[in-house]
Order: sequence, then C-alpha cells, then structure tokens
Amino acid sequence: HYARDITRRKLAEAALRENERLLRAIVDSEPECVKLLKGRIISVHLKDRNVRGNEKDKRDVPFGTGVLNIRAILDELKRQKFAGNISIEYEYNWENSVPEIRQCVDFVRSCGK
Repeated sequence: HYARDITRRKLAEAALRENERLLRAIVDSEPECVKLLKGRIISVHLKDRNVRGNEKDKRDVPFGTGVLNIRAILDELKRQKFAGNISIEYEYNWENSVPEIRQCVDFVRSCGK
C-alpha cells in the first residue's frame, strides 16, 4: 500500500472552481462586461443555457431561448464595431443538432438589423 498526497491537486481544483465562479459572475452581468472590454475583444465564443449556475439539468439551448442576453451582447459588439470572429457552441442533441445550430446562426444574423 502507498499513499499519495493530493493536496496540490485539490488546491488547484479549488482555484479553478473559484476562477469559474468569478468568470460566471462577470458573464452574468452581460452586456456590461462587453462594455468594460471595449476595444480589447478580438474573438467571441458564445453558448446559451437553459439555467444559470451549476445545476445538474443545465444544457445548451438555441440562442435567444436561454438565460444569456445574447442579443444585448451582440448589439453592444456591433455598437463597438466589432470585426472579430463569433464562435457558436452548442453541445446538446448531438445526434441531430443541425437545426438548433441553424437557429443560433439565424439569431446571430438577425441581431443589429
């Protein structure tokens, strides 16, 4: 038998959870966080969820149907004349996600018109 000290790993995991919590707090204040970063955003990676936080039943949903105010974020980016890439993340309904991804793309294209 042998024992392994996992203290460093546990500390790293706790630090990661804290960083995720802080990042979520920033993102949850959207679009204010986008305003604060004006001129420094070069790429955007978006995902919408059905609920906030770490609930077990959280899942991705098509843009505009979840809790994130993606329209306000995109409107703010347009106001800032954002010219970078926008990545859409959608990891639900793997077997047939194309319709939902299309809905996300259409939503992004409809913003700011």
